[in-house]
Amino acid sequence: MFSEKLRSIRQKNNMTQKEFARYLGISPSTISMYERGERMPTSTILRKISASSEISMDYFVNQEPVSSDVMAIIQSTCDIIRDKDNLTYKAKPVDAEKIKKLTDSILLISELILDEHIVKLRR
Repeated sequence: MFSEKLRSIRQKNNMTQKEFARYLGISPSTISMYERGERMPTSTILRKISASSEISMDYFVNQEPVSSDVMAIIQSTCDIIRDKDNLTYKAKPVDAEKIKKLTDSILLISELILDEHIVKLRR
Protein backbone atom coordinates (compact mmCIF):
# COMPACT_ATOMS: atom_id res chain seq x y z
CA MET A 1 0.00 0.00 0.00
CA PHE A 2 1.28 3.46 -0.94
CA SER A 3 0.77 4.94 2.51
CA GLU A 4 2.92 2.29 4.19
CA LYS A 5 5.64 2.55 1.55
CA LEU A 6 5.76 6.33 1.90
CA ARG A 7 6.01 6.18 5.70
CA SER A 8 8.77 3.58 5.44
CA ILE A 9 10.77 5.69 2.97
CA ARG A 10 10.39 8.83 5.10
CA GLN A 11 11.48 6.99 8.23
CA LYS A 12 14.45 5.37 6.47
CA ASN A 13 15.56 8.90 5.55
CA ASN A 14 15.25 9.86 9.26
CA MET A 15 12.82 12.66 8.44
CA THR A 16 9.79 13.89 10.34
CA GLN A 17 6.59 14.55 8.43
CA LYS A 18 7.32 18.26 8.75
CA GLU A 19 10.85 17.91 7.34
CA PHE A 20 9.68 15.69 4.49
CA ALA A 21 6.84 18.09 3.68
CA ARG A 22 9.25 21.04 3.59
CA TYR A 23 11.55 19.09 1.25
CA LEU A 24 8.63 18.31 -1.09
CA GLY A 25 7.17 21.81 -0.89
CA ILE A 26 3.84 20.69 0.58
CA SER A 27 2.17 20.95 3.97
CA PRO A 28 2.81 18.47 6.81
CA SER A 29 -0.93 17.72 6.88
CA THR A 30 -0.71 16.58 3.25
CA ILE A 31 2.07 14.13 4.16
CA SER A 32 -0.09 12.94 7.03
CA MET A 33 -3.03 12.35 4.66
CA TYR A 34 -0.76 10.43 2.27
CA GLU A 35 0.48 8.24 5.12
CA ARG A 36 -3.06 7.58 6.36
CA GLY A 37 -4.16 6.62 2.85
CA GLU A 38 -6.63 9.48 2.60
CA ARG A 39 -5.01 11.10 -0.38
CA MET A 40 -2.66 10.28 -3.29
CA PRO A 41 0.02 12.66 -4.56
CA THR A 42 0.13 14.14 -8.04
CA SER A 43 2.73 12.79 -10.45
CA THR A 44 4.92 15.84 -9.75
CA ILE A 45 4.99 15.15 -6.00
CA LEU A 46 5.37 11.44 -6.64
CA ARG A 47 8.47 12.18 -8.75
CA LYS A 48 9.93 14.27 -5.91
CA ILE A 49 9.25 11.46 -3.44
CA SER A 50 10.82 8.99 -5.83
CA ALA A 51 13.87 11.19 -6.34
CA SER A 52 14.33 11.68 -2.60
CA SER A 53 14.44 7.94 -2.06
CA GLU A 54 16.06 6.93 -5.37
CA ILE A 55 13.19 4.46 -5.83
CA SER A 56 11.13 4.14 -8.99
CA MET A 57 7.71 5.82 -8.88
CA ASP A 58 6.26 2.48 -9.95
CA TYR A 59 7.31 0.97 -6.62
CA PHE A 60 4.75 3.26 -4.98
CA VAL A 61 1.89 2.37 -7.33
CA ASN A 62 2.56 -1.39 -7.46
CA GLN A 63 3.36 -1.50 -11.15
CA GLU A 64 6.21 -2.87 -13.18
CA PRO A 65 8.96 -0.26 -13.58
CA VAL A 66 7.53 1.22 -16.76
CA SER A 67 5.99 4.66 -16.24
CA SER A 68 9.12 6.25 -14.74
CA ASP A 69 11.17 4.78 -17.59
CA VAL A 70 8.69 6.19 -20.10
CA MET A 71 8.85 9.63 -18.47
CA ALA A 72 12.65 9.51 -18.59
CA ILE A 73 12.52 8.71 -22.31
CA ILE A 74 10.01 11.51 -22.92
CA GLN A 75 12.18 13.96 -20.96
CA SER A 76 15.26 12.87 -22.91
CA THR A 77 13.41 13.27 -26.20
CA CYS A 78 12.30 16.78 -25.22
CA ASP A 79 15.90 17.65 -24.32
CA ILE A 80 17.05 16.45 -27.75
CA ILE A 81 14.35 18.53 -29.46
CA ARG A 82 15.36 21.63 -27.44
CA ASP A 83 19.05 21.15 -28.24
CA LYS A 84 18.51 20.52 -31.94
CA ASP A 85 19.94 23.26 -34.18
CA ASN A 86 18.02 24.37 -37.26
CA LEU A 87 14.83 22.47 -36.48
CA THR A 88 12.34 22.83 -39.33
CA TYR A 89 8.71 22.01 -39.97
CA LYS A 90 7.46 21.85 -43.56
CA ALA A 91 10.80 23.28 -44.67
CA LYS A 92 10.44 26.36 -42.41
CA PRO A 93 12.64 27.06 -39.38
CA VAL A 94 11.00 26.64 -35.99
CA ASP A 95 11.88 29.35 -33.47
CA ALA A 96 12.98 28.65 -29.90
CA GLU A 97 9.68 29.86 -28.41
CA LYS A 98 7.66 27.35 -30.43
CA ILE A 99 10.09 24.55 -29.55
CA LYS A 100 9.70 25.39 -25.86
CA LYS A 101 5.90 25.38 -26.17
CA LEU A 102 6.05 22.03 -27.94
CA THR A 103 8.29 20.35 -25.36
CA ASP A 104 6.37 21.87 -22.43
CA SER A 105 3.14 20.53 -23.97
CA ILE A 106 4.63 17.07 -24.43
CA LEU A 107 5.73 16.96 -20.79
CA LEU A 108 2.40 18.30 -19.50
CA ILE A 109 0.39 15.77 -21.49
CA SER A 110 2.66 12.98 -20.27
CA GLU A 111 2.17 14.07 -16.64
CA LEU A 112 -1.61 14.19 -17.11
CA ILE A 113 -1.57 10.69 -18.56
CA LEU A 114 0.53 9.45 -15.64
CA ASP A 115 -1.81 11.16 -13.15
CA GLU A 116 -4.78 9.42 -14.80
CA HIS A 117 -2.90 6.12 -14.62
CA ILE A 118 -2.37 6.58 -10.88
CA VAL A 119 -6.05 7.43 -10.35
CA LYS A 120 -7.10 4.25 -12.20
CA LEU A 121 -4.77 2.19 -10.00
CA ARG A 122 -6.53 3.52 -6.88
CA ARG A 123 -9.93 2.24 -8.08
